[in-house]
Amino acid sequence: MAHDIEKSINKMNDRFGFKMYELVTSSVFDIPQRLRAYDKSLFIVRSLAKDTFEVHSTDNKGGSTYCFTVPYPQLDGRVIDIAMRGDMKGNGLRFMQDVLKEEERMIEQQEKERRNFTRDFAEEFRPLFKKAKDEMGL
Repeated sequence: MAHDIEKSINKMNDRFGFKMYELVTSSVFDIPQRLRAYDKSLFIVRSLAKDTFEVHSTDNKGGSTYCFTVPYPQLDGRVIDIAMRGDMKGNGLRFMQDVLKEEERMIEQQEKERRNFTRDFAEEFRPLFKKAKDEMGL
């Protein structure tokens, strides 16, 4: 596995012709080790050009190992949380259930807004229709 990670980093650096990524093997909170304990395919690099941390996976398909850029200037437990929430292998079913639940909620919200619009329209124009009806003698 370490060989795969080394190959991935070399490939990323070769693409640019200079060292742009550096493997992060330790941090104050042992985030690289904890991430690897969660999923052996995950590793962290520091982008030297952007001065950011990125999480990569050797299991990714399609040639790119990139998973996400760490949205914080330091490595801490939130990185593990992000990786776990985005893990399709471990959370795929839950993720799909969440997506379907959110879609259902949005449909209900749209239906409620449609009913409210229809009610408001009817309340606003009812007096006008009643007046027209009375004027026509119906």
